[in-house]
Amino acid sequence: MAPMGEYQPIPLDDEKQSDASAWGRRIRHLDDFYHHQAQTAGRLCQHWVWLVHVALLSVSTTLFALAFCLHYGGSSGLVAPPQSSIYCKC
Repeated sequence: MAPMGEYQPIPLDDEKQSDASAWGRRIRHLDDFYHHQAQTAGRLCQHWVWLVHVALLSVSTTLFALAFCLHYGGSSGLVAPPQSSIYCKC
């Protein structure tokens, strides 16, 4: 066995094979990742009409509730009555 500090070259055929398998694993991993992303985007594209419908319905319901409360809501008693001035007897 060679001493620890001495360089031991690896044959060129082994280097190519290990690099090729590493690149193959990386490419397969990226291919799986992009395939998953494409499936997710495809599902969103199929349902975009419903997503927009939910957003618009939520805004519409919120504005209706706000208008209803402003129109039919009475004073709650927390509002202070107007103060009369001691200088002006109007």
